[in-house]
Amino acid sequence: MKVGIIGLGRMGGAFARNLLRRGYDLYVYDIVKSKVDDLVKLGAKGTSSPA
Repeated sequence: MKVGIIGLGRMGGAFARNLLRRGYDLYVYDIVKSKVDDLVKLGAKGTSSPA
């Protein structure tokens, strides 16, 4: 299942990590690129816009 998360702050980041651990196909976006990069290293796919 594909899941997208916009906003990787305290709640969104933790939620994203849990989804990755459970094997979801995860797409992430945040205005802070380093937050996206951290999750890409864990297996998420980074996007360049929330669209």
